[in-house]
Amino acid sequence: MQHGKPNLRVVSVNDVLSGQHKERPNAAEFARKPPLRFPQGDGPTADPGGAASGMVAGYTAAWNSGNSESVVEFFTPNCEVSINGGPVMRGAANLANLVEDFLDEVPNLSLVCDGCRIAGDQVAYLWTLTGHHVETGKALRFSGWSEWDLEDGTKIKCSRGWFNASEYYRQAGIAAPKPRLTLVQAPSATLEAN
Repeated sequence: MQHGKPNLRVVSVNDVLSGQHKERPNAAEFARKPPLRFPQGDGPTADPGGAASGMVAGYTAAWNSGNSESVVEFFTPNCEVSINGGPVMRGAANLANLVEDFLDEVPNLSLVCDGCRIAGDQVAYLWTLTGHHVETGKALRFSGWSEWDLEDGTKIKCSRGWFNASEYYRQAGIAAPKPRLTLVQAPSATLEAN
């Protein structure tokens, strides 16, 4: 086994989105997939009237309040949030900045919970967001989903959100942000001797 400095290489976001960088999920392919569809009913993951169901309703209402602090209250202080497979944001302060920025960008947003499925401390939250982009005034309507890991069934400790970002930028009439370079550790090509 080789020891020492990790083998690092520079990978662009475009490499990740085009699938040329295989160590991370192909976010472009993932974003093209249609929203998840879950069966309706009172199955084991429906959680009718449970604590997590109440949390989902409160979370939706918090976004619709336009108050970033109300949204952040649903997360643990050391939460981790990733959107479309991007970098992980850690901590409630970073999340508050993200939520405030988005509420500034779409101040009249309306969030609807299209459905959710709950299995223990795992939640799939399907949503549709409507509103108008503040700079262009263009109408927005796009859907996505979030995968949550809950702590004690009431706080989100990890959230992985997914939506078609290209469609959002198209509807908003704005250019997508320029790709940033990211350092990732390349897998080691050495083998251990028996």
